[in-house]
Amino acid sequence: MQLLDSTDRRILHTLSTTAKRTGSAIATALNLGRNTVQTRMTRLENEVLDSVDRRIPPEALGYGLLSFVELHVEQRCLEEIAAKL
Repeated sequence: MQLLDSTDRRILHTLSTTAKRTGSAIATALNLGRNTVQTRMTRLENEVLDSVDRRIPPEALGYGLLSFVELHVEQRCLEEIAAKL
């Protein structure tokens, strides 16, 4: 995957607020040429965006790791654990 420049990130940010926005609407909103946006959108759709709903994968934004942590605590220790977290 090619590194994303500031224009790519601006396009992705716009998509994150309205995923179904057209290339022409994005070009207008960002004051960019329609062909520029369409070319970049095609590349982003092929290399970065998830196919159907254009979800932005965390690694495209520089987040290399996604993790979830689940804690099970005893009720009597909850306040102490919350304070330490």
